[in-house]
Amino acid sequence: MGDLILDPYMEDAIMDHPCLAELLADQTSLPMFHPFSGGGTPQMHSSQTEEIPKTDNQNDGKNMDHKNSHQAFKITCIPDIGTAEAPHIIESDDDSLFEKNMVDTIGARLRRPHGRVSKPTHRSDSPFLYYKKTFASALKRSKEPKTTELSLQDEITINYMKQCDDDEKLLSSIDGIQLTYEFLRPLVNPKDSQIISKWLKGSVIDAYIMLIKDMQCESPREHGTAFLESTAHCQAWKTNGEQIGTRNKQYRDKRAKVTAKYLQHDMIFLPLNRNSTHWYVAVLNGAKEKTQILDSMRMDKSYYDKDKDLNNTIKGIEKFIQYARLEDGVENKWKNTKITNWPFCPMKVPQQSDSWSCGLHTLKFIQHWNGKELSPEFNEMDTTTTFKHKVAANLINSTINEVIEVQQDIKRLVTEANVGN
Repeated sequence: MGDLILDPYMEDAIMDHPCLAELLADQTSLPMFHPFSGGGTPQMHSSQTEEIPKTDNQNDGKNMDHKNSHQAFKITCIPDIGTAEAPHIIESDDDSLFEKNMVDTIGARLRRPHGRVSKPTHRSDSPFLYYKKTFASALKRSKEPKTTELSLQDEITINYMKQCDDDEKLLSSIDGIQLTYEFLRPLVNPKDSQIISKWLKGSVIDAYIMLIKDMQCESPREHGTAFLESTAHCQAWKTNGEQIGTRNKQYRDKRAKVTAKYLQHDMIFLPLNRNSTHWYVAVLNGAKEKTQILDSMRMDKSYYDKDKDLNNTIKGIEKFIQYARLEDGVENKWKNTKITNWPFCPMKVPQQSDSWSCGLHTLKFIQHWNGKELSPEFNEMDTTTTFKHKVAANLINSTINEVIEVQQDIKRLVTEANVGN
């Protein structure tokens, strides 16, 4: 714990890259920190997902602070995944708990048949008033906001967060992803704060991906349909690729069910983390039969060819695609399912000019890549200022956030501000 661990393939490129050089220079003045605090280590709810076996570089969590996350949310930390504390793997395979006519959209699934339920904003056993609220079914069209500036509600939300003095205060709960102020603080930290204090955790990325799904309502993009995967599931694929065999049949069938959904889409978006310090996106493009790399710190193609974690992730997915194809009635839009043979194609996308905004770029890539290029909306918001705050505000004010108490506080402040004007 302490020194930043770098992939040997990055050592040659690191001195030529000002962002990475800045990061290493900054490290010498930083306090000791876990090397996986870079952007949010994907983690699991023990009750929701399969167990991912430990790898050789795990330290069994001895150097990580679990004092509240284990006790209150039963979160299992996996420090080898490649970033800081993220509390979950999204397990969305089992639809048996919901009525079939209620799961057409992400929002409908999260709100449940009888409406969403408010959550307490602090981790405690004290009673909290719960109530249910009914929502109309989501329309089958994109609900993405077109505004390029922060609204009054957004600005009040950011100020509300900045005044929070309790790291354990629960601000957002989306599809079981619990986001306390500690997780959301990087979105409101000033630009001159330490580099690692502005890195996004995997749980924040996964929660915002759920918002993108809800906003876009799975509408086709210009060059095909998109399936947005979570950071935690991507780690599971990497582990599957490292393993020989497939465990038992039940586990094999469960993972094959996920890849069967992949085959029904043209593009699969995989948010990945490089060397535990950098977020980027790999897109499995079935129509083009290539893996497109969307990286705000783009490397040469040969680097991705040698990247062991990336290749193991692709290998793990391919393994279970082959099992999925053995099942009768599986829809398959891909002519070539040997995805380990697809070339890695680093795409020309905007590059970050700092050492901390990779997570924000990753979210924008996932939201605006259409299979060939980024949509014009990508440039409507400055990534490191307006968009950063918009992410924080959306995670709190979204209709699929179950923490009603915080939303009520913000609505009250907005009303007071309007009356004052």
